[in-house]
Amino acid sequence: MHINESAHNLVMTFKISPKYDADYLKGDSDIDKKLDVFEDRTKGWTLEWAKRLSETEHAGFAALAIALTYFEAHAIYYKGESSNPNKSKQFFRDAFIDVYGHHVLGMDLAGRIADNVYDQGRCGLFHEGMTKAKLLLRDDNGSVTYSEDFNTHELVEISINVQEFVKEIEAHFQEYMQRLRKSSEVTLRRDFERSWDRDYQLSIQALRQGTPTEAVPSTPPNPAASGSHLRGNP
Repeated sequence: MHINESAHNLVMTFKISPKYDADYLKGDSDIDKKLDVFEDRTKGWTLEWAKRLSETEHAGFAALAIALTYFEAHAIYYKGESSNPNKSKQFFRDAFIDVYGHHVLGMDLAGRIADNVYDQGRCGLFHEGMTKAKLLLRDDNGSVTYSEDFNTHELVEISINVQEFVKEIEAHFQEYMQRLRKSSEVTLRRDFERSWDRDYQLSIQALRQGTPTEAVPSTPPNPAASGSHLRGNP
C-alpha cells in the first residue's frame, strides 16, 4: 500500500514482514509468495524474538508471552477458520496438542496440560500481566513438565522451560512450513490460504482507513520542497 504526498512526492510503503512490503503481494499473488511473507513475519516478528528473550536473564515471562501467541494462530491457519471469542480456548488446545500430543506427551495429557497453560499462562499473562499460581518457569527440566494429585489426577503444577519450549515451537513451525511448501499438501495449503486471504485483506482495509503509523519512505523527503511533512515511523 502506498500513500503519496504531492508536496514532495513522498511514497510511503507498509511493511508486511521484516523482508517484504505490501508491493510483494500486489495483484493476484500465488501461494508461494504468501508463504514467503507468512514464514518471514512469524519468524522475524515473533519466534526469533521469543528465542532471544528466552536466552536473556529475567526475560522468561516476556518470552513466554510471545511464544504463547503461536498456538491459537497456528490453529487458525491449519484449520482454515477464524477463531472467534467462543473458539479461542479450543483453538489453543488443538494447536498445543498438534505440537506436543503426537510424540512428547500423548494426546490426552497434552490436552489437559493445554487447558491449564491456556488458563494459567495465556490468560494470566495477557489479562493480569503474570502467570497464575499453578504455572512456573524453570530452567532445569524439559520443555513442559507437570505434577498431579495422586488421588484425583488433577494437575497441580506445570513447569515450563522457556528455552526448550520455544525450540519445540520453532521445530513445529519449520515442519509445518515444509509441508505447506509441498504442492501435494492440497488440503493444508487450501486451508492456509483461506485464512491468509481473509485476514490479510482485513489488515489492508484497516490500513487504508487509518493514519499510517508504520510507514517507511521509499525515497527520503526533501524538507526544502515544502513546509509540511507526512509523519511515519521508519
